[in-house]
Amino acid sequence: MVLGILEPAPLTGRIAVRLASGGHPPALVLRADGTAGYLPTPGGLLVGALPDARFTAADTVLDPGDTLLLYTDGLTEARTGEARDSLYGDDALLAFATAHSGAAPHAVIQA
Repeated sequence: MVLGILEPAPLTGRIAVRLASGGHPPALVLRADGTAGYLPTPGGLLVGALPDARFTAADTVLDPGDTLLLYTDGLTEARTGEARDSLYGDDALLAFATAHSGAAPHAVIQA
């Protein structure tokens, strides 16, 4: 689960983002300048696993042209290669995201 609060600033076009995660992989931020990076949400235990679980929020700001990408761990855990013995992994996803930074969100989803 991911819970987020998005606060747009209409005068600047920027969006303040605060995310907390309960067992979900970290979000990816694709910047309009061609860079990308993970937005870690440390300590995000599985929701419902412990009665007193605590969750930590992570913050970032999206500028016009930036994209916030959420994905399932089924993507990074997908089997690859002929023998299907390796995983797609976080590094491959980050490389993909970096290659598509600055693209419109629908183009990233299509890719």
